[in-house]
Amino acid sequence: MNDGGHDAPRPIVIAHRGASGYLPEHTLAAYAKAIELGADFIEPDLVATADGVLIARHENELAASTDVAQRSEFASRRAVKHVNGVEREGWFSEDFTLAEIRTLRAREPRPAQRPDSARHDGRYGVPTFAEVVALAREAGVGIYPETKTPSYFLRDGRTLAGQPIGISLGRVLVETLVRERYARADRVLLQSFEVGNLVELARVILPAVGVALPLVQLFGRAGATPWDLRSGNVAPELAALARPTPDVLERRDTYAAVRAYASAIGIPRAFASDAALAHARAAGLAVHVYTYRSEDFASADACADAIRADYARGVAAVFADQPELAVCARAALA
Repeated sequence: MNDGGHDAPRPIVIAHRGASGYLPEHTLAAYAKAIELGADFIEPDLVATADGVLIARHENELAASTDVAQRSEFASRRAVKHVNGVEREGWFSEDFTLAEIRTLRAREPRPAQRPDSARHDGRYGVPTFAEVVALAREAGVGIYPETKTPSYFLRDGRTLAGQPIGISLGRVLVETLVRERYARADRVLLQSFEVGNLVELARVILPAVGVALPLVQLFGRAGATPWDLRSGNVAPELAALARPTPDVLERRDTYAAVRAYASAIGIPRAFASDAALAHARAAGLAVHVYTYRSEDFASADACADAIRADYARGVAAVFADQPELAVCARAALA
């Protein structure tokens, strides 16, 4: 992903949940559209099924992005669960086998904001991570998977029957990349809002299979702290990360702690200050910024202008719902 120059790497375009500004997110069609629009990386969020298969969904509650609530055969699967401290009611991926997930159809989760995308409701299924990897490999683009609520799937969460889920998203993710022959450091970036699973990937899971892949520590919205660090039982070398956003981004020790296991941070647009960029640069960390949506700006051109300005400030990568806007912004830098 480098343009061959000696000054700075070529800025990266990440298709956020695929080309989610145009088609229902996390579908093979949305990823394929993103590739067509020039994205360097496609970004699947990953949760697990009851039989331990990773699927591409933004969260394990399925009603917002599929037709599961309209399926009478699954009415009894409705449940109330606590996911990372938040009470959620709905239908959850860990209570469905892959075969059952295959029967669901994807829906646009923001129909009021994206009516054109909503017109595609029911046309596409829910892809497995392996299918997304195969698409990326065939197209020769990068893949940027996120483990969603990994401590919930490994330790905290329960199935509808009350049994521990007990699935390591990180282990299954790496096993899938290896099996699909795409565990490539130049084509894969692994991200998470939690800390422990990234540290385990860096120190245990990846070394065990002889693979080194770049890791990205995400930081959340204002007031958010990594869920797995909220218990207070935090290793001293990670204590700097147990502070809320944006406070955590204002201290240099944050960046030193992240650099021990990761090569980049992912932060919200609102907190991508010049100071944060400078702290990251001093620690040897790249900065990836989320999320650029044309709906959040006065126009698509204004969105592209904002991306161009952030690239010019030293942002290494952006997450965009309309990835062609980031492609155009990057071209304007030249």
